[in-house]
Amino acid sequence: MRPSLYILAWLVGMGCSDNGPSKVDEPGAGVGSVITGDDIVGGDGGSTSEPDEVCDGIDNDGDGEIDEGTLLTFYVDADGDGYGGEAVEACEAPLGTVETDGDCDDEDPAVNPAAVEACNSIDDDCDGYTDEGLLREYYVDADDDGYGTPIGAVEACEMPEGYVDNRDDCDDGSALVSPDQPEACNGTDDNCDGRIDEGVSTTYYSDADGDGFGDTESAFPSCGSPTGVVSLPGDCDDTNPLINPAADEVCDGVDQDCDGVADDGAVDGTVASYMDVDGDGFGAGAAVIECTVPSGYSPVDGDCDDFDPFVSPDALEVCNGQDDDCDAAVDEGLLTEFYTDGDGDGFGTEPVLACSLPPGAGAEPGDCDDARADVNPGADEACDSVDNDCDGTVDEGLLIEFFVDGDGDGFGTESVYACERPADAAAEPGDCDDDRADVNPGAEEVCDDADNDCDSAVDEGVRIEAFVDDDGDGFGTTPVSVCSIEPGTAAEPGDCDDDRADINPEAEEVCDGIDNDCDGTADADAIDAPTWYADGDLDGFGDPESAAVRCAAPSGFIAASGDCDDDRADVYPDADERCDDRDNDCDGSVDEDTVDTPRWYPDDDGDGYGQDDDAVDACDAPDGYVASNTDCDDDDDTTYPGADEYCDERDNDCDGEEDEGAVDGFLLYVDDDGDGYGTGETIETCEDDDDLSDETGDCNDDDDDIYPGAFEDCDGVDQNCDGIVDNTADCPCTQYNYDGNSYLFCTDSRRWTSARNECRDYGYELVTINAALEQEWLLTVIRTYWDVPNDSYWTGLNDRSSERGGSRSGWTWVSGQPYTFSAWHSTYYYQPDNYGNEDCVEVNRWSTSVWDDWNDLRCGDNLYYVCEAG
Repeated sequence: MRPSLYILAWLVGMGCSDNGPSKVDEPGAGVGSVITGDDIVGGDGGSTSEPDEVCDGIDNDGDGEIDEGTLLTFYVDADGDGYGGEAVEACEAPLGTVETDGDCDDEDPAVNPAAVEACNSIDDDCDGYTDEGLLREYYVDADDDGYGTPIGAVEACEMPEGYVDNRDDCDDGSALVSPDQPEACNGTDDNCDGRIDEGVSTTYYSDADGDGFGDTESAFPSCGSPTGVVSLPGDCDDTNPLINPAADEVCDGVDQDCDGVADDGAVDGTVASYMDVDGDGFGAGAAVIECTVPSGYSPVDGDCDDFDPFVSPDALEVCNGQDDDCDAAVDEGLLTEFYTDGDGDGFGTEPVLACSLPPGAGAEPGDCDDARADVNPGADEACDSVDNDCDGTVDEGLLIEFFVDGDGDGFGTESVYACERPADAAAEPGDCDDDRADVNPGAEEVCDDADNDCDSAVDEGVRIEAFVDDDGDGFGTTPVSVCSIEPGTAAEPGDCDDDRADINPEAEEVCDGIDNDCDGTADADAIDAPTWYADGDLDGFGDPESAAVRCAAPSGFIAASGDCDDDRADVYPDADERCDDRDNDCDGSVDEDTVDTPRWYPDDDGDGYGQDDDAVDACDAPDGYVASNTDCDDDDDTTYPGADEYCDERDNDCDGEEDEGAVDGFLLYVDDDGDGYGTGETIETCEDDDDLSDETGDCNDDDDDIYPGAFEDCDGVDQNCDGIVDNTADCPCTQYNYDGNSYLFCTDSRRWTSARNECRDYGYELVTINAALEQEWLLTVIRTYWDVPNDSYWTGLNDRSSERGGSRSGWTWVSGQPYTFSAWHSTYYYQPDNYGNEDCVEVNRWSTSVWDDWNDLRCGDNLYYVCEAG
């Protein structure tokens, strides 16, 4: 301890030693002896007087103690602030000591009893208390909304990080709930005034009977639309759906429309009543609509004379010239129809109605001539060209049918009717030519092209069949009916060309493409037909064994013969002879003077390939000869075209290159960044190379920190090439992957711009949500994953023209991707609403459908945020 040093210094200054004062020259003292007070005072024992002890470092009174009762107390002041701590006793104040104690920290000159207490967690004035009178109470602000909660309050000199100086927050788990938040209709006290949804909720009423009106006494506020409730009150009976303010009143003594009056304005069960003055049970005039019939009224309308009790709709109509039964008809069903009768024959014409027969009328109708008494429906018909009986027909049943006979042959044509036969008429009909007396149904048919007997047939039974013969060769074509064979006709048919006399059924067939003998086939068995031969291989020569005699060559036949093999097109007379063991030219010899004689080359090493030296021409290869002359080393049977190439610095496959594609070589991948992994580009080589690797799968061959199996940093890059960004990285925020991309769910609340910059520091951007499935996944993580708080988060969507605000410029993603998908919230105020210049977008503002939860917000608000990379 530092005070011990001061004590040691004081002791040295006082001349003290470990053995005390040594008096070697005093009487009676030997060398090295210590003389005590007894030796000095009354050394012989005879003196009793003792000197007083003084503070001089000597045992003045000889009692064996030095300076006892004379020492003063001082205090070590190590920090030089005038106050000491550790006490020391001395005759005078030692160096570094003071007379005043009370210093509670003698290493700090700012701490002593005279110091002013400062708020620094130190007892500055050494009164036993720390920061007394200077501490303030601060409150945890877990949701970073500027308002704290009394739970977990602390006292501090300055506001700690994450604390505020108020405790007004009623929900410190949500930044959307605080005294300065507007109240939203969400079942939450958003503004912490102790009321829920005030001013934004809707009053609902219980609707037990489901008629759309609720019980007024059951009112309660709500944000949503709960089941079984409505927003319209006024139902006076919520157990009956037929009773409500919109119901129709009916006559039943019940107040259906809830207006406090029963049966008023009823629309069902009412009775229409009419005033009944004459008391006959039928009323008249305007109807009175009530639930009952008033006195002096009748429920039956229709009285046409309400002052005559004998006139009503149920009165009996009598023939009296008035409408007794009120059907708007007078004497209906009681009047008799009579007819005006001008000639007094009892039959009239115009009808007249009357209760009895009037003068000048008859009881029967139908007179067709009311000026003649002998003409009426009851008169007999006479043959006098008059309709005597008025049936519309003159002389019916009295006329006789005769027929006009113009040629006087006793047969007529058109009918004529008369009481007696006219002079130019006949009794018989049927004459087909009334201008010729020799033509009538009784005449005999003769061959004269006329229908003599009027049976509609001309010359029947008197004509014969002949055939038109235009070329006069005795054979005809078209049949004709004639009275006899005459020039231009023939008795025989069958001519197939009636313009040529040399063509008929008896002519000889010749090769002229014409059916000369009219047998239906041209040139069949023609007397001048040539011989043809089948050419099956189409080489221009036919098989002699396949001869056919035809006017024209059948399909596949030709005129030339002599083919000795009609199945091969390369075998025919005069063909080139080839090395094929065949008689190609049909001369009886095989392989003589061949045109395709091959050349053969000696194959010394027997690998199937030879060289040009000592070549021979022959149809068959001599022993030790081959067809190829491409061997590049005819002394080595492992060297030839197509042989496997080996890493031996030789051209094994004779392609002019050495070791290319060697079967014992390496197939390596291009590794530009030297990280031991290549891309898909391969190189075959016999030697290893630093720029090549036998491992593939590198997803970035320009960066040696990126390769399969590499350590993943949280930087928005897929270092281990597994197609998923940062999936094993140690990220500063909670990290999840979706569809290969990495998402950071960060809960250090920030303003939008700060959140964006923080994402970029990680190599990320604020999240871009451009698909419905991504939106669904993102909200599932926020709302259901235990390690991600269910709260609002910034996205990268904004409509600011610059980072400092300015005019709105249309919604854009900070990542630069197109704005094509959205999930704006529509339940509250229909977002985006730009309330208070809201230019940045959050998700999960309200716990509604995942498809309906985006909201625009002021960019300066502090929220959690989601970063995305990939």
